[in-house]
Amino acid sequence: MNHWVVNALGGVAFSLLSVTATHAQSEKFQHERLSVSAGLGVAGYGGDLSSSMTPGQIMLGPSASVGAYYQLLPHLAARTEARFYQIRGDQAKTANYQNNLSFRSRNPDFYLGLEVSLFPPAAKPNWNVGLYLGAGFTYLITKAQYAESWLTLPPYQTEGVAYSRTPVVLPAGLVISHQLNKRYLLQLDISMGYLLSDYLDDVSTVYPNPDALSSDVARALSDRRPELGLPPNQAGNQRGNPSNKDTYIIAQIKLKRTFTLVRSFYRRSLRCPN
Repeated sequence: MNHWVVNALGGVAFSLLSVTATHAQSEKFQHERLSVSAGLGVAGYGGDLSSSMTPGQIMLGPSASVGAYYQLLPHLAARTEARFYQIRGDQAKTANYQNNLSFRSRNPDFYLGLEVSLFPPAAKPNWNVGLYLGAGFTYLITKAQYAESWLTLPPYQTEGVAYSRTPVVLPAGLVISHQLNKRYLLQLDISMGYLLSDYLDDVSTVYPNPDALSSDVARALSDRRPELGLPPNQAGNQRGNPSNKDTYIIAQIKLKRTFTLVRSFYRRSLRCPN
């Protein structure tokens, strides 16, 4: 899977460079422009510990981002973002409340992608809509509260599995933009991150044999029914659903600043010598 991802990202990067180089040689291409953005918003989680989507049970956390965009064609831009998001889940709010599992995760992610817009941004429409798709990775800092402390879960291997803490993520999103003035746009950006992993929440398959776990703390974090006065789960009982990969959603308000590169180049090239 890692080789596939590297090859795919390499192919996308090569294609973007080829398109960019082709249009950079044409003086008629007037839509090359660079933009940067910063955003704040909220993040939510979908996975084995998801709560029902009813008022008072939706668990949201903060999110922030910085990004850069390069206009390849009038309707097509390359984009990259680094983001921070906090998510959490708790079985106390689900039908599996008796298993008593919960987590909190404050993660960074990074991706490269392509965005298609309804109108050419260079035309400066008052309103615009875009769709984007990308590929990248996120770093998992998944924790659970135990004995008045927040413990990082991956090292304890609570299902007897040493999973990757940097899974591939495929973000797909919708952007609604409003042109504030010549250089600045205000955007609503909503994206869904699809993980090629089921361990965003440290829950995926079945309860392991407790004797195979590394410590008493690992056993306590693996099966938390005894904290409710219930008997522990039997090894092999369902702990999660491996057939459904985890996801997270990020919704942000962004301020975007646009720079026109072609005009700067012409100003330099036409400057008269002293």
